[in-house]
Formats: sequence, C-alpha cells, structure tokens
Amino acid sequence: ETLHARNVIHRDIKPENILIAEEGQFKLADFGLAHIRQAQQHSLNRAFGPQPGTLLYMSPEQALGEEITVRSDIYSLAIVLYEAMTGHYYLNYDHQVPDEDVLLEMVTTAAPIAPNRRHPSVPAEFAEVLMHALHKNPEQRPRTAREFLTEIKTAISRSKRSTLTQKRRQLEPHPALTTPELLRDLYRVRTLRDAEHQPQQALQLLQTIWETYPGVPEVAAEWGETMLALDRMDEGRDWLERAVRLKPELPFAQLALADLYRNEDENEDEADDALIQAIHADPDLAYAVLFEDIVQSRNDPATYDHYVAIFQRAAEEQHTAPLFHNLGQVLALGKGREKDSIMAFQMALEFDPDYGPSYVGLASLLIDLGQVNKAARLLEQATYRYFPTLPPEDWHKANTVYQRQHAFLALAVAYAQVNQYENSAVAACTVLDLAPQELEEDADALLEAYVQAAEDWMRNGEHLRAYKLLNQIIPLAAYWGKVEVFMLLGITQSKIGVEFRRKQQWEDAEDWLKAGLINLQRIQPHSREAQRLATEVHHELQKAQQRQAQ
Repeated sequence: ETLHARNVIHRDIKPENILIAEEGQFKLADFGLAHIRQAQQHSLNRAFGPQPGTLLYMSPEQALGEEITVRSDIYSLAIVLYEAMTGHYYLNYDHQVPDEDVLLEMVTTAAPIAPNRRHPSVPAEFAEVLMHALHKNPEQRPRTAREFLTEIKTAISRSKRSTLTQKRRQLEPHPALTTPELLRDLYRVRTLRDAEHQPQQALQLLQTIWETYPGVPEVAAEWGETMLALDRMDEGRDWLERAVRLKPELPFAQLALADLYRNEDENEDEADDALIQAIHADPDLAYAVLFEDIVQSRNDPATYDHYVAIFQRAAEEQHTAPLFHNLGQVLALGKGREKDSIMAFQMALEFDPDYGPSYVGLASLLIDLGQVNKAARLLEQATYRYFPTLPPEDWHKANTVYQRQHAFLALAVAYAQVNQYENSAVAACTVLDLAPQELEEDADALLEAYVQAAEDWMRNGEHLRAYKLLNQIIPLAAYWGKVEVFMLLGITQSKIGVEFRRKQQWEDAEDWLKAGLINLQRIQPHSREAQRLATEVHHELQKAQQRQAQ
C-alpha cells in the first residue's frame, strides 16, 4: 500500500524478493523492475508494453505485455500466499517439465485451483479471498493492497467464528431447521401484513406456506400475528402462545405477546419476561423494532429508564457481545448516559473482540464527545472485524444494525474532522463501492471538505498533493455530479504542467498540461470560467510544445 500510494508498481513480487526481518516482519526487496509513472487523468500506477519479471508469479496482463496496475502486484502477492499456505503452485503446471509457452498459456487462460483442494487445512473463507485476488480480470480483484488486507483479516475472523460454531454444534442438540426459502416466504408475509398493510393477502400466502410446513413454530407465530392484524385477538394470542411453547426463541412472537400482556392484560411482569425472551432470541431485531418507541420515551424518563432496565437485565442474564452492544445503543440515546453507554460497548468487546458493530457504536459516541482521534483508531480496527450478515429481505434491521460500510463511513467523517483528507477519501470511496446510499447524508459535506483542502494546498504551492486528493475523489464527484471537482482537477494538472515547463522538463510539462486541458474542455460548455482557463492552458501547452521542438 505504501509503494502504491507513491505511484510505484513492484512488478516482480515472488518468494525470493520477500525477506524476513529480525523482528519477524516481512520486507519486500529487489525494486530493480519497479515502475514509477506520473499519474494521468484516468488512472494511477499504470504501464504498457512488454513487461519484465518472473513468469511464474506474473498476472495475466503482465505476462501478455498489457496494461499493469496495482492489481497486478496484488495478483502476484496472492500467488505467493497461495504457495505459502498449500505448498503448491496455484495452477496445474508441471515444474518437472518446464515449458515457458505452456506456462504462458496457463497463466493467461487456466483457472486457479481452489487452495482448499490443494490442502484441506486452508479455511474456505481464506480460499475465497485468494481466489478473488487471482481473478484473471484485474477489475474483479481487490482494488488496493489495503482492501486485500481487509479481506484477509475478515476471512481470519470469520474462520475463527466458524471453528467455534462447529465445536458448539458437537456439544449442543441440533434444533429444528428452517429453510432459507421458508424464511424468505415468512418475510414476504411480514412485508404484506406490516409494511404494506394487507393482512388478508398475508393470510392467503400463509395458508399456502402451511400446506408445505405444517406445525413449524415460525409459521404458527406468523399466523398468530396475522390474526391480530385482522382483529381476531383471541385466536391470534392462542397461535402465538402455542408457537413460543414449541420454540421460545421466536423474537417477533415474543414482541407481539409482550404488547398483548402490557396493553390488553396490564400484566407488566409477563410483558417484561416476553421482551427479555425477544431480546435474547435476536438482540438486533428487538432493538430495531423498539427503536422508535425508545426514542420517543426520552421525553418520559420513567419509560426510558424501563427500557434501559429491560436491556440491562437481558445482558446480565446472558453475557454476549450483541446483548451488551444493544444495551450500549439504548444508553447512547439517553441524555447524560454516555459513560454507561461506553461501558456497555466495552463489555461487548470484552466478550467478543471481533464484534464489529460495537467498535462502530463506541466510536460514533466518542466522535459526538469530541474524541475523534480515539474514535478513528477504533474505526480502523472495525473495518476488518466481523459484522452480522443481514438478509436482503430483512427491512426491520436496515436502519439500526451497523454493517461494514458504516465503519468506513464513520471513518471518512472522523478522518475529515482531523484533516486527514486523503485517508478520509479512501474510506468514502470504499463506502461508495459497498453501499452508495449510505453516503447520501454526508457526501456533500465530505466533498466540500476535500475541495477546500485541495484549494488550501494549491494556495500553498502543494499542487501535486492537491492533485492526488482530487484524483482520489473522482468516483465520488462523478456519482454526485460535482463538476467543480473536475474543474479544480484540470486547474491543478495545469499548474503542475507549468511547474515542469519552468524546470524545462518539456515532456512532463506537455503530459500534465494536456491532461488539464482535457478536463477543462469537458466542463467548458457549462462554465465561462472553464472556457477562460482552457484558453490559458492551451497557450501554456503551445509554449511547452514549441520549446520541446527546439
């Protein structure tokens, strides 16, 4: 990542060029083939033409003498990691009968062998990461070394959790299984009934589901809630209570029963017990469903304190990271409860240091408290921690459960607040890749901060630094139609070109001035200022070309 940030492509990553330092760190050596190139308008770190290097560890594009990028180095590094983990080459190539033509054909066309087929000890999660980095199409690989590292760390975390789950399964009885198809159908029932307010259509769908899954508690629970929606209260209660007797860990059913016990029966104890059961069954879901009520309760201290007590009791009865995390979420909503919220998030991380949402929750609270640097360090860790997977149809949790994109979004905001604009831009672009809709609220403010930073650097003569930041945020500017970014990019490129012209480095001057002119001409029809600047840059370009011709 450090090399690539400086526009350097190594081009010859192989075991012989990786050294082990005394302190146990790995060092990349032999930069004899490293290529440095001035960044151009559309890309960074690219080179064309026949490429030297070691064919065994080359990417397909490098072997064919085509364009190479930072992703070519990532491909080579993935080959090295593959060999280190399996003891085998990633292609079915016979080293005993070396044939360079055969090897070239395989490097460019043959599919890699899955590493866990070569060696069964390789976790499936890690095999998936390596196969991603070994994709023949560079566009399908990780974009940066940092992204590759994040995938590796995530795979390690997932592998640990998978191993623990397998051990637990050997010790616990197997519960009755529900199929993914059934869960999707039940979410469709919930959507019809609760989001679209069509309980009769929901009932018709349930009748079809019941024919395939008779007696399944999840289906019985949905039947009960649908009866309630149709004002068949006694029938609904009966179905719900039968469902939770068969399977207590049904969060929707327990939440519905809690509402019945509290509002119909005025039985607070039974209502609280049902709420606790719902929170134990799915803390994230319980928090998501109760979120609006908890927010409204802040105007009624007694009601808010009751919600806190319920989530606290749930966490005290079963010590898990998600339970303490959601307690932290509830406390974070209350005025003056920041210290308690921080303690709850910290407890969650003590029980599971890999639980990503608690890093984001704690960091978000610290940002609100002005401890931005401390928050940024937590968010950096969060980006490679475990986050629960949300099914696409699960609309209940969409606005309240932290995902990896939220870690990167908070990191983008935190970095911008402490003037680390380059790092902020990397994080923001990652959010754009993962979930662009999450940037809607912050995109304008972030882009404005980046533009302001670039303008400040330009006034201080730091034109190349300004260019690099503007070049980083091109995807953001394009997505949100921020034309001023492209105009400023053209101005910056032109100023760098003028600097090269003054140093009599005519070829570099011409390259930069041309790139700047292209950007300004694209904006020219929409801006008189761009027209004026394009004319000035054109004159500068003519001067550079005339001097070069001399």
